[in-house]
Amino acid sequence: MILPATTERVEKHTNGPINAEIQQQTEQNIACWKVRSKPEIQERIRELDRDWDTERVLEANASAIVFRDTAAADFWALDVETRVIFIKSA
Repeated sequence: MILPATTERVEKHTNGPINAEIQQQTEQNIACWKVRSKPEIQERIRELDRDWDTERVLEANASAIVFRDTAAADFWALDVETRVIFIKSA
């Protein structure tokens, strides 16, 4: 089984109208940021980097819990703890 490229995976599994809305929002964001100053853009990039770092930490924590609970065969704890982490990240 060949997986689609990560840049296409979500789009291929999302409804057409939702994809169109995402495309429209993306184009609006590009138009908005196209006229911003370099310092404004750099600050926004720093904000996005911080957000991305937070997401990576949450995903790493979830992976660690999955590994730990799988090794311990404690499937109930796996289910509850993993859900809590993902709820916190929402």
